[in-house]
Amino acid sequence: KSVRKVISRVNDALKFIENDPYVKVIWLYCIDGCSRAGVAYTLGVSPSVVSRQKSRLINEIKVILFADDFVKEIYDAKPLTESD
Repeated sequence: KSVRKVISRVNDALKFIENDPYVKVIWLYCIDGCSRAGVAYTLGVSPSVVSRQKSRLINEIKVILFADDFVKEIYDAKPLTESD
């Protein structure tokens, strides 16, 4: 299995929550690396809202991301090469 398959699985998990009104919390916090306060400022909400919504969304996608078969795929993934 390749890293591309792992990336595809992550993309599938993100598609699962793409229509959620707080999906930007995941993008800003987890992908862009913004602080909780920075995410709150950007979205115009309180830091506690960011924490609550991040936890809720992570709980929704973790069944996809951390299913036993996916964890095995990550562990067994071969690194990408320039020809990939």
